[in-house]
Order: sequence, then C-alpha cells, then structure tokens
Amino acid sequence: MVADIRYWDVFPKSICGFRTPNGGQDMTVQLVLCGDPPGVIFESDDTSIATLTGAGVVTLGMKVGCTTIRVFEPARPENTRKVDVQIIPCPGTDIHTVGLANAPGEDTGRYALEGHVHENNLKPGSAIQPVGLANSPGTQDALFARVDHIHKGLTQFGTNIQSVGAANSPGTLDQAARADHIHKAPQPGSNIQSTALANSPGASDDRFAREDHVHKGTQAGTNIQTVGASNAAGTSEKFAREDHVHKTVWLEYHGT
Repeated sequence: MVADIRYWDVFPKSICGFRTPNGGQDMTVQLVLCGDPPGVIFESDDTSIATLTGAGVVTLGMKVGCTTIRVFEPARPENTRKVDVQIIPCPGTDIHTVGLANAPGEDTGRYALEGHVHENNLKPGSAIQPVGLANSPGTQDALFARVDHIHKGLTQFGTNIQSVGAANSPGTLDQAARADHIHKAPQPGSNIQSTALANSPGASDDRFAREDHVHKGTQAGTNIQTVGASNAAGTSEKFAREDHVHKTVWLEYHGT
C-alpha cells in the first residue's frame, strides 16, 4: 500500500501591517498555496485582527495585536499550515492644539510620536489688571498670565498721614496705610480758662481738656458795702454770699 503523501504549503508565513483609521480595508494580502491541497479552509483565530475570504484574501483589522491564520484540509484538519499576523499602530499626523478641556480622542489606530509637540494657541496677555475690589474670573480665554506677572496693588504706601478729624471721611487717595501707622491726636491743654460771664466754644482745635480738670471760679467777697445813697454795679469780681447783710446807716432828724 502506498501512502497518500502530498506536499503543499501556504505563503507568506507572516504578515505585519499598520492599523489604519479606516479599519485596514485598504491593506489586504493574498495567501498563495503551493501544491494542490483539495478544498482547503482558511480560518483566523481573531477576526478583529485579520479576516479571510474563502479564496485566502487576508484583510487586516482595527485591533492591534497578533493572531494566527490556520489553513487546513477539511478531511485532514491535523494537516494544518499556519500564517502569523501582527497589527501595529502607525504614527498620527493630525496633531491637536492644546484644548480647554481634556478629551480621550477617537480610536483612529494611530499613536503619537515620542517627540511630538502640541501647539499652544494661548498667548501671554499684556492687559494686566490691578488688584480689584472684588474677585472676577475674567473673560480672556485665549490669553494666559505669565508665571512672573505682577498685579499693581494699592499703589504705594501713603506718606500724607491725616490727623484725627472732627468727622469721618473715606478719603480719596489710592495709597495704602501701613499696619503700624499712627494718627496724630489732640494733646491735653494747659491754658485752663477761668469761669467767665458768658459761654464760649473756644478756638484751640489741637488741645483737649482732661477729665479731672478744674476751672477757677469767682471767690466769695469779704468787703461788704454798706447801703449807699445811690446804686452802683461795683468793680470786684468776687461774689456775694447768699446770707450776706448790708449795714444800714440811720440818721436822726432834730429839726430847727
């Protein structure tokens, strides 16, 4: 009995291709049979990497990875030939500029080269705002602030320090007051006035009266006058006591 030994094989033995954005439909490989095996079957272990037609046309898929194509006779499945397939990603060319928000991107089957650069459309701004009275997020999305920028504050520290005033005032200067500044206040006066005959607001604005000050008043007089022949206002600044008594001179009339 003569054994039915027939030689056949399939070529190429390996296929390596790039994953492409359109699913690899533009990359196909025709497997070639050497010999005359009857009714061979083509099967792929992973159809997402490689698919086949009944005529042995391989179409590369979107999945990056490796798989095996098996070619065998239906009556003798153990008599199998193998083709290794590898899909590798390819570098992309559609590089995106820096965006305002994160995005995972689309699965295009391409990778970024190690030395790629993202264009930054944001430019440094020049209209630097001074320190404001309220917070504001701003409106310039296309400009960024440099790391060493400086905001103009309340200008410089002021030197025109005001004395304590008679009334409150918010002021008009944009300068700042130092934390340890001192306002000049009125000092206690030493020119204490005696009690007068009429009220007076005084004219000294930079002096104040101490809490325990004393006004010199008029003293009680001791030179009591007798009743006179006519009225007189007098010239003494002393006052008369409430229980004082005027001496009256009595005259006797004897007639002629």
